[in-house]
Amino acid sequence: MPVLSTIASESCQQDRYKIDGFWLSRMNRSLHSCYFSSRLITRPTARGLRLLALLLLAILCAGSPALARNVNHLRHSRRARRIYHIRHRRVIHRRVIQRRPVRHRIVRRRVIRRHAVHHRVVRHRVARHRVVRHRVARRHLVRHVYYRHGHRYYRRVVSHNIFGSTAGQVWTTKPIAYGLSDHDVTTGEDPEIRAAAVKALGDLNGTAVVVNPNTGRILAMVNQGLALSSDYQPCSTTKMAIALAALDQGIVNENTPVRIGPGRYTNMTDALAYSINAYFEALGNRMGFATVSHYERLLGLGEKAGWNIPGENPGIYPSQPGIGGVAKLCSFGEGIHISPLQLAAIVTAIANGGTLYYLQHPTTPEEIANFVPRVKRQLDISKLVPVVEDGMMAAVERGTARRAKIGPREIPGMEILGKTGTCSRGGTRFGLFASYLGIQHPQLVVVVILRGNRAVFGPRAAQIAGNIYRQLDHEQYFVQNHHAQPLAAMSLPLVH
Repeated sequence: MPVLSTIASESCQQDRYKIDGFWLSRMNRSLHSCYFSSRLITRPTARGLRLLALLLLAILCAGSPALARNVNHLRHSRRARRIYHIRHRRVIHRRVIQRRPVRHRIVRRRVIRRHAVHHRVVRHRVARHRVVRHRVARRHLVRHVYYRHGHRYYRRVVSHNIFGSTAGQVWTTKPIAYGLSDHDVTTGEDPEIRAAAVKALGDLNGTAVVVNPNTGRILAMVNQGLALSSDYQPCSTTKMAIALAALDQGIVNENTPVRIGPGRYTNMTDALAYSINAYFEALGNRMGFATVSHYERLLGLGEKAGWNIPGENPGIYPSQPGIGGVAKLCSFGEGIHISPLQLAAIVTAIANGGTLYYLQHPTTPEEIANFVPRVKRQLDISKLVPVVEDGMMAAVERGTARRAKIGPREIPGMEILGKTGTCSRGGTRFGLFASYLGIQHPQLVVVVILRGNRAVFGPRAAQIAGNIYRQLDHEQYFVQNHHAQPLAAMSLPLVH
């Protein structure tokens, strides 16, 4: 037997394997590493030199484990790895056979778990699909409800594509219109106020009405064809009337918290400032349709607001609530058809403390000279108005009507108070803003209503009204009429 085989058998009593005709011991695989490394390092042509180098490396590795470990790293060549794997093929194969059932069971469990998870995901997706289908189907019957920042909003899909599925809201009215004021009668209007209103409105598809709240005289009516029409929905501006009705009925006061959602409550000032629908829906459900319709009819809805104004439409007030019930009637005026003149008359009554005037639009010098204010009815709301005024002022200062704010006032008590409104009906989106200037001495009532697509909304109408106020303030209009306007109004005789 060769000397190398003898040394290996004496040093280690382990299994022996045959490689290239030599009997070698594993010796922690160091001897194999020495053998492979000798072939890689020396590569001699003579067999004797190769055996001598192998013997020296074996002796060194047996005496020094550290050197054996270092030499062990030299077997990372491609050929050494190939021979090594061939050498241990049987052992690797045996281990694979022993572990195969365990691995198979693990794989089966993984497959079952993945299948279960996938099955649950599929079921969840089906449930989501059902919810979506339910919501889509529901939007055809009532407005879809969605929440944002604690507020409740409504929208309804009214169009379908050629396949019968929902295609989204289709707007049939454009926000821009030209030549709407070509046939306006401007003889009896204030030229300064009309110029400011025309400049602020521009070519927008809408109207602006400016009224003296102390007499009911229309000082400017831009795009009169739209101003006399009642094809508008009051949207959130109806909240002013609902607030007065609830205060008069004693249901709430200024600080009464009303639940608007899970764990969320608000009072009337914030509800008017941020136009919270849930608040006024709760008030409407408590009062009922009969009470709500009584107060809103007292404020002039469903009847003409003007006095002998040709072409005016009286609007429509429903005899019963619509699909959304009295809640939607109180939150954004569902089912009500209102004209800009009616909205201006309501704000006039709030501004002057309860006097509901007939709005008059003089068109000749004789009518201007013989103008006499005409009172439609006197409303007992003087004690309720300050609460509503706080909400309208908060809307301009920090709420939905911030665009109407004109900055620091030079005259004390000349703040802007207003209420915005945004809604859509019949493919037309409406943006409304009803406002007046001055609490102690109200100067002007400005109502702006815009029509169009999604680009139209209440804050944009508030911006138009704010531009009117800014233009008049720049021309020192309010400084000149600060004290003269209320006194002139008081000196005029009233006709009931």
